[in-house]
Amino acid sequence: MEHILKRTIVLGSKKAFLIYTFLSYIDPSIIYTIGGGIVWLIGMIVSGFAFSALCAKKGWLGFRNHWKKISLVFALLCIAVAAFIYRPDNQHIKERNYGPPNPAESHPRIIILGLDGLSPDILKPMMDAGKLPNFSKLAARGSYAELATSTPPQSPVAWATFATGQNPGKHAIFDFISRDPKTYLPRLSLSQFKENTPVSSCKSDAFWDQLSSKGISSTIISCPGTFPVKALNGKMLSGMGTPDILRTQGIYSYYSSRDAQDIGGADIYKITIQTDQDLILKGPYKGNRRLEIKFHIEFTEDGANIKIADQEFTIKEHAWSDWIPVKFKPDLFKSIDGICKFYLISTGATKQLYISPVNLDPRNPSWPISYPESYAKELAKQLGLFATQGMPYNTNSLNHLRIDEDAFIANAESLLKHRTSLMNYELQRFKSGIFYCYFEYADIMQHMFWRYQDTGHPSYEANAPERFKTKVKDVYMQMDKLVGDALQQLRKDDILIVFSDHGFASFRRSVHLNTWLRENGYLVLKGNRSSGRNYLEDVDWTKTRAYAMGFGGIYLNLQGREKHGIIKVADATELKNELIEKLATWTDPKTSEKILKHIYQDSEIYKGDFSRQSPDLFLGLKRNYRVSWQTASGACPGGETIVDNTRKWSGTHLIDPSLASGIREVPQGGLR
Repeated sequence: MEHILKRTIVLGSKKAFLIYTFLSYIDPSIIYTIGGGIVWLIGMIVSGFAFSALCAKKGWLGFRNHWKKISLVFALLCIAVAAFIYRPDNQHIKERNYGPPNPAESHPRIIILGLDGLSPDILKPMMDAGKLPNFSKLAARGSYAELATSTPPQSPVAWATFATGQNPGKHAIFDFISRDPKTYLPRLSLSQFKENTPVSSCKSDAFWDQLSSKGISSTIISCPGTFPVKALNGKMLSGMGTPDILRTQGIYSYYSSRDAQDIGGADIYKITIQTDQDLILKGPYKGNRRLEIKFHIEFTEDGANIKIADQEFTIKEHAWSDWIPVKFKPDLFKSIDGICKFYLISTGATKQLYISPVNLDPRNPSWPISYPESYAKELAKQLGLFATQGMPYNTNSLNHLRIDEDAFIANAESLLKHRTSLMNYELQRFKSGIFYCYFEYADIMQHMFWRYQDTGHPSYEANAPERFKTKVKDVYMQMDKLVGDALQQLRKDDILIVFSDHGFASFRRSVHLNTWLRENGYLVLKGNRSSGRNYLEDVDWTKTRAYAMGFGGIYLNLQGREKHGIIKVADATELKNELIEKLATWTDPKTSEKILKHIYQDSEIYKGDFSRQSPDLFLGLKRNYRVSWQTASGACPGGETIVDNTRKWSGTHLIDPSLASGIREVPQGGLR
């Protein structure tokens, strides 16, 4: 439709562009809502008007002198015609009735719910106890089974394997974090850019690509690894891997009148204790500097009044704002549009304010986050503004003690509520093909609240509020309700598939893999230092034979692959076998337990054109252990190789795949 209108404008009159702009300004979706029946009418009117104007000099001069009034009258005429032609049964955008569909209009549909992180160790006992009636209903009508996960059991890897049906050697996603062998620098597997253009990391076609080639439609909601989106037969909203406005996975802003340590992942501001203050919010870079927006805050006894740009709103203490649109102006004619949430921490003697990472505004994102491009904008119009960042939960904020558990839960549940509304909205108008919707809620909540149910965790709190101790099980009941929502919308011949990508376990002890490699002579630091900084910055590559980056992978410093490789290809197998033999004896001095269940060689688990990009070894850790955050970023801490995990991030699935199975439920036939 838009293409046709623009073509008509070019063939007709340049002045007619004002009409198109005016219609779009009133309601950009009107172009699509009106439908195909009016395209010819607008085209004929515009072309006829332009032809008459061009042929009649006097008429043309009259139009030129009074073009504003004429354009306004013409626009109103088009709107009136559209309103006359328009009928509710043509309104494919504004379907809000979530009641049962009309069976007579049904076609067979496959509906897939991807519930990240559901563990059979928790779900099955709760089903047996009658606490998960909808999961039990699915199991009774079909099958319930544990589902083997990917190697490694990481969400980007598992969901890429689900989407493509290929092993990592073919789809090229091996870890949350990969490394560039030419620079040794880390890069996020699901969010990569070449200059200002995002590029897809997954190298295999997904099932929706195959279906599109067969003329079968798909609706794909927030599947990890779908940024940037590509064209398909259907609709797509991108998921995990979609960056914030800074191209990161979540840089938040924290304002405090008390000194706050900058521990990374945030913009930290020291503010005064004054009631009225002018503050700034930093945005994306322009050259070497970051763009800024000024805003004014007036602290009150129990809240604050905030004015940012032309918006004013009030927020209570210990409360979240709605999504607030913000615009950063790199120049006079361009804006970079974002949205963020404000959380007022305290208004008393200490003034504290938190602002979430600035997400891309779904109405005008800087990069492709939906297909068609208008889809994200349509969802924002129908369901309200929503998080577009692929990992929108404020886990860093809770880890850094900027916000507390109650604030975290409130925000997490608002994200779940919106995703559930989106699922229901799309299921109501989904006609045929495959529907997939992803929910990360259970995964995130288990990461952050596992310690409250694990009495052996270093951060277990015996006197913690009961609502925190039961939170993990509460999450499973919330997922059961979600499944119930989907069941309510099933038609006679629909097939509903519910599954998780991996299970869960406790994260009690943190493993510094690079520290072990240094102690055993495989990694050497410059000047014989006892510790090394992030990004392998202090590594002496002329002497280093192996190093670690990511969540369990070891790379050989291989000639012809790594920039400063010293290990000959002919010697690689011998070195890997030596590492495996020594790693197999690695024992935790605190528990006297061996920490590894299995050590995998690349050739054992990966097959395909991209296998050479994988780690040479992958460590399958036992429950209660996980590779450290420092290892993931290429650091080499001094001191002990295994230390207590005292962070709030206390649950994990980054263990041996055999210990991290997910779940699968597939009913036989329809459920009505």
